[in-house]
Amino acid sequence: MTRPIGNRLHWATGILLVLVVAAGYAIALRAGHWPPSHPWSGLTLLLLAIGQFLSPRPPSGPLRVTAIGIAALGACAALLWLAAVLVQNPG
Repeated sequence: MTRPIGNRLHWATGILLVLVVAAGYAIALRAGHWPPSHPWSGLTLLLLAIGQFLSPRPPSGPLRVTAIGIAALGACAALLWLAAVLVQNPG
C-alpha cells in the first residue's frame, strides 16, 4: 500500500524538474543561446523527471531513503542548472 504523501513527493519532484528545464530552455533560447552543457544536461533532467512519473509508486522500507535522496539530488541539480542558465543569460 502506497502512502499518499510519498506519491505527492514523487510527482512534485517530477513536475519541478519539468518546470525548471522548460524555464531554462525558454530563457536561453530567447537570448539566442543553448542552455549550459549544450542541451544534454536539460535532457538528462527530463529523463529523471520521466522516471519519477513512470515509477508506479515510491519504494517502501530502506529504499525509501534512497528514493528521497535521488529526488533531492535531482531537484538540487535542476536548480543549479537553472542558476547556470541565469548566469549565462543575465538579461
